[in-house]
Amino acid sequence: MNVTRNVTYNLDILGRNVILTFSQDGETLAGNGEDLTVWNTSTGQILSEIETERLSVNQRPIVSPDGHYVALVEDHQLKIWDTSTGQIVSELTSTPVNAIAFHPTLDIVVIADRYNISVNNIQTGKRIHTLSPSGFIVPYDDTLHFSHTDDYLIFGSGTGAIRIWNWESGSIVTTLETHHAGGNNIALSKDESIMLTSDIDGNLLVWDYGNLELLESIPTRSIRIEKVILSTDNKMVFVLSADGVISLWGVPSSEKR
Repeated sequence: MNVTRNVTYNLDILGRNVILTFSQDGETLAGNGEDLTVWNTSTGQILSEIETERLSVNQRPIVSPDGHYVALVEDHQLKIWDTSTGQIVSELTSTPVNAIAFHPTLDIVVIADRYNISVNNIQTGKRIHTLSPSGFIVPYDDTLHFSHTDDYLIFGSGTGAIRIWNWESGSIVTTLETHHAGGNNIALSKDESIMLTSDIDGNLLVWDYGNLELLESIPTRSIRIEKVILSTDNKMVFVLSADGVISLWGVPSSEKR
């Protein structure tokens, strides 16, 4: 396989340990070092440079799917900035902040502490309502995921169960008992045909999202799966392990579905 390696541009950022996060559309990149810097990936131009508190140094920035917002947790507050202006838009309090998810198209962000999930309006800073998933523990980022085409919020828990909520009404749509402890990471394909989850044993679970049928359990041999990313054609999945290894796996073909 021939691979072309060309440097398109160099990005300068202060800080010895810099953590980078792309927006879902790939057009925006946020880097948190000594301060928070946001770039346009098409041009390499800096969109904004944001001075942050020392407590937030080397935290992973959270970028909204459309790249319009970037967020960091500072002293039990979720601070959200407009990426184009660098101006702070909202400061939302949660103790602690375990997981965050931006809605793909609306000015909505959900924040999970250990036992509750709050649905918040970014522009007004007001809490719309609170989801209390009894018996569920929301461990960390990538356990919360908005669907792209409906009003559903999907989240996993350390127990392995996956719950789907209608975030507007607060009603439970369904609960998936996966029987795989540690169903933490969740990824959903853009066309919402495939959902990926992981378990505590390093298995990657591939689901048909339409009927919530388990298609395959893939033993990745990872000591713990930190992140899963599905390719845009739904054929391959990248798995980041806790030991720093990135592996590439095939997704079940349409014949298996």
